[in-house]
Amino acid sequence: MSRKGALVSAVRQHLAGWAPGVILDVGANVGGTALALAADFPDATVYAFEPVEATFRKLVENVAAEGRIRPFALALGRNPKRVRMRIKALSVSNRVAGWRDRFKPAEIVKMTSGDAFCAEHAIERIGFLKVDAEGHDLEVLRGFRGMLKAMRVDIVEAEVGMNPENRRHVPFEAVKAYLERLGYRLFLVYEQAREVPFTGRPILRRSNVAFISAKLADAAALAGGAAGTRRAT
Repeated sequence: MSRKGALVSAVRQHLAGWAPGVILDVGANVGGTALALAADFPDATVYAFEPVEATFRKLVENVAAEGRIRPFALALGRNPKRVRMRIKALSVSNRVAGWRDRFKPAEIVKMTSGDAFCAEHAIERIGFLKVDAEGHDLEVLRGFRGMLKAMRVDIVEAEVGMNPENRRHVPFEAVKAYLERLGYRLFLVYEQAREVPFTGRPILRRSNVAFISAKLADAAALAGGAAGTRRAT
């Protein structure tokens, strides 16, 4: 089972007949998740975003044999601009630098918004938007506001903090409130991690959460009702 196995299983169980045509992997690192998603959804085109130069080179190398994965040396956020990325080799913890990182190794990278990228590349619908931006996830989602408001994104995943003392990840409540206002509802909570390695406390530290658009949820309900009618006759 791939790293996204729980999500793929939920999709196959509850969204029979649906599959993403376009996947955006924001925070692709060296391509492990992009490759897994391409394997799980063989008809999808995967756009993989990794702004750190050395990590991007490794991403390009790793996905070179898979023509359906398109790598981009970009960060995504609310507005197009240039930002400092806190870097540590090929680490998955590379992130947009905050005030605590002002004396740590950093790299200036190009950032654009999701809406701007989709307009530039003529992407009219996103099947699956995966965001793993080390605490920057909500800013990434705000950059997709136009696509989300129009419900042109079917499923959204973000990495969120489940503990109010976790300062690294964006709080679950903030992501939930933002997406619910735009018509999205919680679909799945998975890939949970506890605070034990950090503080020894057996409480949840972070989790991945997936939200589904009301439009897709309604379509699934109608399809399920039709299937039930056929079985009953």
